Amino acid sequence: MTPLLRVEQVRAALPGGRPVLRGVDLAVAAGEVHGLVGESGGGKTMLARAVAGVLPEGVRVTAGRIGFAGQDVLALPPRSRRALLGHSIAMILQNPSAALNPVLRVERQLAEVLRAQGRSRAEARDTALDWLERVQIRDPARVLGQYPHELSGGMCQRIVIAMAFACQPQLIIADEPTTALDVTVQLEVLRLIRQLQRESGVAVLFVTHDLGVVAKLCDRMSVLFAGRVLECGSVAEVFARPAHAYTAALLAAMPRYDEPERGLHPVPTALVEQLWADTAEADRAAAA
Repeated sequence: MTPLLRVEQVRAALPGGRPVLRGVDLAVAAGEVHGLVGESGGGKTMLARAVAGVLPEGVRVTAGRIGFAGQDVLALPPRSRRALLGHSIAMILQNPSAALNPVLRVERQLAEVLRAQGRSRAEARDTALDWLERVQIRDPARVLGQYPHELSGGMCQRIVIAMAFACQPQLIIADEPTTALDVTVQLEVLRLIRQLQRESGVAVLFVTHDLGVVAKLCDRMSVLFAGRVLECGSVAEVFARPAHAYTAALLAAMPRYDEPERGLHPVPTALVEQLWADTAEADRAAAA
């Protein structure tokens, strides 16, 4: 079966040419929840933004192919690319307060998404109410009339989730969507995303540094380090038999609540130094 998303040997660089993605390969099937795992600065968000076509200013894809729904995204004219990705990919960002416009009421922001699908104003309001109920917001009619700053972080993130799923996309990119939330709210949001994903069948690319989240939420996973994919496979296989030493080290560093007597095992410095040495060698080879 052809994957919904296929990333092939994608490279990206900062202004000045410093690499941030180094020959990334990735495949996500329709209906799959795929976790992107790695430490901060490993390239997870840059890869997600490259897929969505929203890289930061100055960052550019320098090589490779991003195939989505059978089309080579990078080869499309800018207008065609925006049309494809704008209707087919939605994002749930880390900071819900930054994702919402602070000067627009919730109803206006949800309605813009729904009106873009061709709904009337009345249909958009009814659908917005329905989605706020589906993301378990109490008194949705009241919330529609409020501004983001009048709501908690958890409520704002539920609204962002509602906007993403209401678009009826083929792929949702969730970029560490629980990072800014309290621990108890994090669990509720994760359960909500999984529930809505199962109901809709949408594919999800889930960016996180938390392997516990991956274990509960994802079907498959890719482990990134310095813009390279070190390992990819089903969550069950990778957790049971990690093929790369870095993956094994990350798993060993996880706190185990079922084994409270076990100490934490940091990722060995020698392993990290070797990975950076391998990365530098790969950069030299790519530049040759």
